[in-house]
Amino acid sequence: MPLARSGELSRLGYLTSWAAVVFLEGRFGRERVMAAVRATLAGEPFEKALRRETGLSPEDVDRAFDAWVGRL
Repeated sequence: MPLARSGELSRLGYLTSWAAVVFLEGRFGRERVMAAVRATLAGEPFEKALRRETGLSPEDVDRAFDAWVGRL
């Protein structure tokens, strides 16, 4: 579920974003997630940083996250 780029985040949106971080940290480790975040903050496109650190595209991450949530 894409998050709003502006305005307030709903409670469901906040919960979804928190769960996505838990998923990413559990699957790839905190250091790789933080490396992608740092690279993005430094100006690298998010998709490129994500692919380098996880080997997945944003769409791949969405599918894996959906499957993970479905197994909870």
